[in-house]
Amino acid sequence: AGGPAAARDGRRLLVVVELALAIVLVVGGALLARTLRGLATTSPGFDAGGLVMATVHLPRSSAGAGADLATYVGLLERARSVPGVHGATLAHVGPNSGWSRATKASPVDRPDQQLDVSYNIVGPRYHSTLGIPLLFGRELDERDQPSSLPAVVVSRALARKLFGAENAVGRRLKVEEPMRTGDVGPEMEIVGVAADAGVPSPAEPERPWVFFAY
Repeated sequence: AGGPAAARDGRRLLVVVELALAIVLVVGGALLARTLRGLATTSPGFDAGGLVMATVHLPRSSAGAGADLATYVGLLERARSVPGVHGATLAHVGPNSGWSRATKASPVDRPDQQLDVSYNIVGPRYHSTLGIPLLFGRELDERDQPSSLPAVVVSRALARKLFGAENAVGRRLKVEEPMRTGDVGPEMEIVGVAADAGVPSPAEPERPWVFFAY
């Protein structure tokens, strides 16, 4: 039952399987190369030249969020004082991180138009530090304190989805819930519209985003 013919058939089957696997690998490699080549020639929408990123993990503390905020502010001040540094900011979702956080948002006057959106929590002058143009209004800065009126910046993609050709600056946005316990919200005023940028991934430059102040 296990003669030469059976052995030949087994070898032929093995060769066929190997060829099929080789074709799959070649096709997959070609598609991956084409994708990487396309991403390499696509502008992410922010200025990566000279950009340095560092990840900071604060230890758990019983001092509360105020102490954490003071630590971050101190880090920003020290970073900005380094010779040659033109700007420094904070971001919950960093450039090329490959991930994002999600929430739901809608115009306050049109709650039925709720959309799934990505969000980031950012420090003062986040957009100008990364070189992301502000198309309308202003960016988040030191005016946006816990005691001030809650303000957000939205991406052009989100502004178009929610308001079409209407001016989004000054409109009120309702998010599903405050991002963290004790945060202001859920209703925010849109103070600026930023150009679309594929910050976590250049493959998705026109994803709708909302930016909250740290």
